[in-house]
Amino acid sequence: MCKTCKGTGGIVIDHGYYVEYRPCRDIHCDFKRDDSDLERLRAWLDSLEGKAS
Repeated sequence: MCKTCKGTGGIVIDHGYYVEYRPCRDIHCDFKRDDSDLERLRAWLDSLEGKAS
């Protein structure tokens, strides 16, 4: 786990009236984003487009 972001992939900065998210810039960060749900959504949308044609 990355010591800088603690495995979250970035750092959240609370400015009081808004929150800012900055991606982790540590070269040793091992965070891997899970896009499997986006891939399933794209496949489902593609299947819907195929049925409409």
